[in-house]
Amino acid sequence: MAENEAKARKKLEDAEKKAKGGTGFFSGLFGNAKAEEAADLFVQEDSETVLVCEENGCGMGFDDVVTFEDHYERFHRHQCVICGQQFPNIHCLEIHADENHCSIFKAKRDRNPSLALFRCYEASCSQTYTNPEERNFHSEEMHGIRDPSLFMKRRKLRRKEFVVARMNQLSTACITHSRTPRVVIFGNEQKEPTFETRRRKNNEQ
Repeated sequence: MAENEAKARKKLEDAEKKAKGGTGFFSGLFGNAKAEEAADLFVQEDSETVLVCEENGCGMGFDDVVTFEDHYERFHRHQCVICGQQFPNIHCLEIHADENHCSIFKAKRDRNPSLALFRCYEASCSQTYTNPEERNFHSEEMHGIRDPSLFMKRRKLRRKEFVVARMNQLSTACITHSRTPRVVIFGNEQKEPTFETRRRKNNEQ
């Protein structure tokens, strides 16, 4: 009976050690005294991981999944695939796509300017107008919607700077391409390579 009691105590002690990390991964690395501290550090480091939104090069960082999901719902759920503008709901995205990127909408408007094609930004409102100014006035006065698009200015600026830099690279490439000689002649008689254009100038003199 005493033997069974000793075995039970031993099992209880082993279970307590395992629960405290006494024989776990961290105790093997840091020893029993530092195992709990190391485990706490490990958990803290893991909890501070930053989530980065990679949707269309957004690059915004978030501390937790909830704020990341909120950001995604707000800025990327209803995004125009053509120009990248974001909208608060599918209704506003559809209006934007029709008015800015749809050739059928443009053809209807050109054929008959008196058609009421401009829908209200409020999804539950069925009002339509012949021009965007009247629609915008109605949306703001009746529903408090001034501009349905959501802009992320940081991203837009970065994209604009990228386009300017790319244009500069292209213009520089065109200039350097036009300066490149058409023929380079290497020969035994010459110590240095001579460009064809330079040789012509020397012959003319």
